[in-house]
Amino acid sequence: MVGNISTFSSLGPRRTCTSDSSLDCTAFVQKPELTAPGEEIMSSYAAGTDTATCFDVTPPSKCLDRDGQHHIEQGTSMAAPHVTGAVALLLAKYGALSACETKEALKATRTDAATGATPNNTWGYGKLAIDLGITSRPASMAKVPNVVGLSTLSADSAINTAGLHPGTVTHQTDPTVPQGDVISETPTAGSCAVLGSNVDLIVSAGPDTTVVPNVVGLTVPAATQKITAASLVVGTVTQASSPTVPSGDVISESPAAGTVVLQQSSVNLVVSTGPAQVVVPNVVGMT
Repeated sequence: MVGNISTFSSLGPRRTCTSDSSLDCTAFVQKPELTAPGEEIMSSYAAGTDTATCFDVTPPSKCLDRDGQHHIEQGTSMAAPHVTGAVALLLAKYGALSACETKEALKATRTDAATGATPNNTWGYGKLAIDLGITSRPASMAKVPNVVGLSTLSADSAINTAGLHPGTVTHQTDPTVPQGDVISETPTAGSCAVLGSNVDLIVSAGPDTTVVPNVVGLTVPAATQKITAASLVVGTVTQASSPTVPSGDVISESPAAGTVVLQQSSVNLVVSTGPAQVVVPNVVGMT
């Protein structure tokens, strides 16, 4: 049916494997990224091609007309000429574009009832529509560098060099990655990001450290459970009045949430006794 995806199209996503074992193939990459025609591509033969036996088979081969000089091909790779032509039109309009900028422009696709909501694993971002892609200049893009395994300082330098900015740094206990080195990054390495946007990092806190959880606003029992789960212990509990925090709930903690500390360290709590109370004075008989 016209408009539907071809039955022999390559569907995604594809797996990214970290070893020879298929059990380790847990990371996925969006593929396809867009959809282009490939069901039947008609083209002339190269000059000098022997087409004498073009119609000598049953059923006849894929010759388009009786002159035996045109051929029909089918296959996923047949979509490549369409994409190549779209890229050529982008370059003709805007001149030099990076791979990321070109890729971003091609994401301006056409979607319809056949594609449904995109991106998805069948149609990617939708149907190739170069008329939409060349409507406006693609945003300036940069390729996210691979900083996994680098120190925070080296990662920041690589991110800045790529035209991006270091974003939020989250510390996480890791028994294998040395303290201070990057465990993962978002967006992932190799992906395209808008120039000047942030790259967030998860950095190793080392094997014998942990991160203080946020227990502000919790009851003391709930806070204790969360602190214990983080391989920490509850330290000094001090009471203080608060006009806003309900009685029995945590007003503050020390060290602050997000601080990297050694496991089994103490977390001190300040717990609310409710609004401050005073004794009403005896004014009976006074003017």
